Amino acid sequence: MPVDYFRRVPRDFTEGTSPGVLMSVVATCVMGSLFVLELREFLQISVVTDVVMDDSDDFEDIQINFDMLMPDLVCQYASIDVSDMMGTNRQGITKNIVMQRVDSNGKAINRVDYTGDQVLEYEAVDETPSHDCRVAMYDKPDMTGWKVEMPPGQFTVGDLEKQSAWKNDAVESLKVDEGCVAVLYEHGDMAGWKAFFPPGEYTGQQMVARGAKANDLSSLIVVAGTEDDAKAANNAIEEDHAQMVKREAHELSAATFDAFVTDPENKMVVVDFYAPWCHWCQILEPTWKQVARQIPEKPYSKDTRVTKVNCEENRELCMKHNIRGYPTINAYMGSTSAEETYYGDRTTDAFFAWIEHEHKVIGATGSIAKPQAAKKMPNDAPDASQQTGHAHLRIKGDQGKLIGVEGCAMSGYVEVKRVPGNFHVQFTHESFNFENSLINATHAINHFSFGTPQPKSTRLWMEFMESKLEQKQLDGVPHPHALFHDIDTLDGTVFISDHIDRTYEHFIQVIPTIYRSRKGLTVKTYKYSVTSAEHTDTDKFPSAKFSYQISPMAVVMSEKSTPLYEFLTRSCAIVGGLFTVFSLLNAAADVTIRRFKGSIGKAA
Repeated sequence: MPVDYFRRVPRDFTEGTSPGVLMSVVATCVMGSLFVLELREFLQISVVTDVVMDDSDDFEDIQINFDMLMPDLVCQYASIDVSDMMGTNRQGITKNIVMQRVDSNGKAINRVDYTGDQVLEYEAVDETPSHDCRVAMYDKPDMTGWKVEMPPGQFTVGDLEKQSAWKNDAVESLKVDEGCVAVLYEHGDMAGWKAFFPPGEYTGQQMVARGAKANDLSSLIVVAGTEDDAKAANNAIEEDHAQMVKREAHELSAATFDAFVTDPENKMVVVDFYAPWCHWCQILEPTWKQVARQIPEKPYSKDTRVTKVNCEENRELCMKHNIRGYPTINAYMGSTSAEETYYGDRTTDAFFAWIEHEHKVIGATGSIAKPQAAKKMPNDAPDASQQTGHAHLRIKGDQGKLIGVEGCAMSGYVEVKRVPGNFHVQFTHESFNFENSLINATHAINHFSFGTPQPKSTRLWMEFMESKLEQKQLDGVPHPHALFHDIDTLDGTVFISDHIDRTYEHFIQVIPTIYRSRKGLTVKTYKYSVTSAEHTDTDKFPSAKFSYQISPMAVVMSEKSTPLYEFLTRSCAIVGGLFTVFSLLNAAADVTIRRFKGSIGKAA
């Protein structure tokens, strides 16, 4: 006879009972409920986490992405530095970084395009004009060593220091071409001892014989002509020195500043804010005096004044005008608020080109204002959204309108090694000196992250996975696998420094995190927690510092769903198990009822 696991009892040998019907109804309801729950579990996607050793390549760099604003840091003074415990020390990083100047309201200070009859353009300064003669200077007595060639013109100590091979007071021999005469001076502003050198070659001894002192040269003039022409040029300089008291830049104080810069006769006042101990201020001093002496010769001399302020003696005045580095050169045009801050070359030609440009701006602004005023009705309220001030033309971001406190918005990324280190935003500039008491490290962070930024769709998927973890609760306590529940990040945070000489440091613990989908997609990113603190930095200027440490362990977050075979197995187990259980219950009920009826019959 063939094997048959599913033999049936003939229906004639079975009968229905009321308890059996009741059990069948209950069993069907329970089976249906459990099947629905099992189906729901099958259709849902769960997320599980594991902690494993990070298998990233130790030689692979990691990105630090940032978008932040420092409202009291001028972009020209900003330096982004990176260092780590392996000895890496990179300063002034500019690759992959964008810096945008902003005003006190956080609005970008951009180029203002001028459309009118007058064409505005910034005069470019020709640093290497063509001349027929040259004066070559050497740092060895026999015309060897480094060599510097100077064309005809007047050169203060500041001009000389801009030469690539120049070292102050280091000239020991020189050569003068035909058609040229050189006059050497002791001091940086064509003063002190002087010596004339017609065409020829001069060793150290020959220079001394003509009245010069070896290693004591600080300025010179080169004249294309005869020695008489050179003497005439020297006489003109000495005459200028004699008139210095009348023409040179005098100093302002807190008591005289406002009245001087708002005087209608002083339509444009250019102020040098300096400190006596500042190296770059000392180099600028003779050039600044020369600018003051030559101003009367310019066509715009009638309404132009140059002056200076000693910030050591007038600290409150300099802080009021947001001076952050020395020397800072501001232009004032009838107001106590600076219209322009100069960041260009510190030569007389560059200064005069800038001043002349600013006067073109004044004229253009007047031509724009008159027709606008004619169109405006007397009762019209001013439009606060319109930009005020002059229609400045920008050149390579070096010139810009200063509206209140000027700040800097920085965004981009830097690449660092996978070792403990720090990312640093601080004040520094090769041509400025700074003082801690003038610096405020307040900053706002729009975004700060590690690793390669992910596309929006991938970020949304990662947020979904994390939300699934956060939904797992045990009596109101986050599930232990929900590692990123309520974690601190720097995005959208603001750190206000209550002390102007403090550094804000952020200590960041970075955790590599790997996301894996059911379809095999793997995404690696980095989560972090942060602790921030403010402290006095005695080694450097106040700044924003981000110290980071990357964990050697990685968290793996994986999507998981119930396999089809497991769903079918559980469904069969539900049906078979419940059928067996209820069959036993039905049999037990049937036996109980039969015995109960038998006992009643015997009693009757």
